[in-house]
Amino acid sequence: METVHALTQRTDKTALRRAIEINIYGVGLAAFWTTLNTLLLPGRISDVVPDALRGSGLGLISFLGIGVAALVQPVAGHLSDFAPLPDRRRPFIWDGTALMVLWLAVFWTVPTFWLLVLAYILVQIASNGAQAAFQALIPDLVSKENRGLASGMKNALNVLGIALGLLVVQLVQKLTGSDTLSVVYLALVLVVTAVLTKWWVPPVTPLPEDRRPESIRALFDLGRLARSFVETFRAHARFAHAVLAQFLFLLGVYPLQRFLLYLLEDRYHIENAVEQAAGVLVVAIVLGIGAAIGAGVHSDAIGRERVLIGAVFIGCVGLIGVALGPSAWIAALGGMLVAIGAGSFMAVIWAMLSGDIPEGQGAQFYGLANLAVAGSSALAGAWGRLIDAAGRFLPGDAYGISFTIATVISLTSLFPLRWLAARQEEKN
Repeated sequence: METVHALTQRTDKTALRRAIEINIYGVGLAAFWTTLNTLLLPGRISDVVPDALRGSGLGLISFLGIGVAALVQPVAGHLSDFAPLPDRRRPFIWDGTALMVLWLAVFWTVPTFWLLVLAYILVQIASNGAQAAFQALIPDLVSKENRGLASGMKNALNVLGIALGLLVVQLVQKLTGSDTLSVVYLALVLVVTAVLTKWWVPPVTPLPEDRRPESIRALFDLGRLARSFVETFRAHARFAHAVLAQFLFLLGVYPLQRFLLYLLEDRYHIENAVEQAAGVLVVAIVLGIGAAIGAGVHSDAIGRERVLIGAVFIGCVGLIGVALGPSAWIAALGGMLVAIGAGSFMAVIWAMLSGDIPEGQGAQFYGLANLAVAGSSALAGAWGRLIDAAGRFLPGDAYGISFTIATVISLTSLFPLRWLAARQEEKN
């Protein structure tokens, strides 16, 4: 069996192939979650709540589901890092995938809002358990000089997964009109990428005994675990600032993804909004793939902080275009800029985070970093309440008001990024 040491000594050409292999599961996760949250979840909400409350309903299920699951990933990452198993990564991915498919079936069939919320939370918990182990594969199996490439490929494959999810679901719905077939397809993509991970990724052996908790009971000591999380942020200032920057940037970007369908219907009165949303997103996705790969590679050469600051500006210009665009075409162009900025940002921020992760503890550290991703995604649900309130009490365009606020929030990510840039200049 190929060892981790041998894997990290490969040539650059082989490093590209390996970057694809260890990140393939990201295709399944991205296809699953982006399509479910953007195209299918709003329809399920409309099935179980009145139209006047659908924004609030979507916001609440997002907040509860993603918020609860965000707390699971650091714990799952801790268990994956220190598990005394012959392979401490792939079993978490397989088991998490199986549970996701099971709870997805429940989610798609329950008849009431609160049962829908419960099923959504369970899908999120299973997904975050799998994702915790998956995200650790880059620091586990990629040498530091190739992590920019690997992180860029990770985000490029994520964007590819989004395209596969949106395009095929759009086609299925157009040909059959069946949302159920769309859900079956998403589950199939998830399972296939989990199987490919089993075939392509070598096992990650357990840490030495002197680096693991002294007992199984200690491994599950939540109080001790919480203290270690707090100490991690205190002891790794660069890591903490990068996580904060990620949280603030995404808190402005995620509302656009979450409420795109309602935006097209309410502001521009577009019929077949699902089809139109998928079409716009696919074009943006192609741009996002190129941006993710290019930003990841260039950040290795010119510095991650510069690329991140540029990505924030591009993304915020796009958000303003969506917030204030007088036509659907201008809003679409803004959305494409958001995709370029977000694709670049995510590729580079993960490469930056990986530089501060101790060997063998990638799952726990990435789990903590995911508090920014999942936390911002959960809080993005609050925009549903804001949009409903703006539409009811304030004159003008509720989406314009909401997305302008989102733009300002994204811009605040420049403050921790400037701190990171200043520390890097002092180091040089």
